Amino acid sequence: MKKPCSRQNGKSSGAFKALTVMGVIMALAAFLPSCSRHDDVNRDLDAHGLTKRAAQILGINPLAPDNPLVLIPVATGEEPFLMAYSVPVHSDVGTNHCALELVDNGVLYSHEFIRQTNGTYLVYWNTTFVTYGSHALQVALLMPPRSEVYGVKRIEIVTNLIRFDPGSTSFGTRVSIDGILHVDAADYRIEIYDTTNNLLKTITGHTDKRAIGEVWNLTTTNGQIRTDQEFTAKVYIRPTATNGFSAEGSNATPFCGPYPLSLLRQGAGGLD
Repeated sequence: MKKPCSRQNGKSSGAFKALTVMGVIMALAAFLPSCSRHDDVNRDLDAHGLTKRAAQILGINPLAPDNPLVLIPVATGEEPFLMAYSVPVHSDVGTNHCALELVDNGVLYSHEFIRQTNGTYLVYWNTTFVTYGSHALQVALLMPPRSEVYGVKRIEIVTNLIRFDPGSTSFGTRVSIDGILHVDAADYRIEIYDTTNNLLKTITGHTDKRAIGEVWNLTTTNGQIRTDQEFTAKVYIRPTATNGFSAEGSNATPFCGPYPLSLLRQGAGGLD
């Protein structure tokens, strides 16, 4: 006995399969462009170091050959110890929950990027707290959740013979001046001044441990106990054993410096 519905059921089954395959193709077609758009957001579209997302956050054309994450020197009058750089980013990156950071030789360091009235940013870099030698500086844009892009490297050469301990910048009832030397041994002289540039105390010494560690009890050479909120130390170094220096430690060898250090009273944050 013939089954008249059998052929019709076959047609229905084939049509269903065709529809199913077509549905899959349409779904893929809809999905792939969205993936492409997502990938574009995280790609550098013109090889200028910025992803499309980063360019949008920085307020620039993703296809333009611009990278505003550059360090442009600004005069401070205190070079080479205090350097300043303008960063020509005109958007407020904070509104996108992003941040700018300074990179030194591949390591991220926390620095304050100050928004200027013209919309750009200003950042300071104190060379008295970094090591002797070459430093490759970059600006990094940090984007949530865990993404970052980098600007062009700027090479700075630091030739300070002492690297101060950042803890030396604050004091309580006494001032501690600590630093690592670039030379094996040296004579040193520390002069401490008030904010009107009056010399209060001179400390001299010698070290053969590649380091200086001196403490001042806030008493001047004349026996006066100072209660100032701020001092400035100037440190002079005369190498007596060297790493590539020709000095042999005679009195005729000049002192290098001064290397300046600002000292601020921090109450509980200082030394007790």
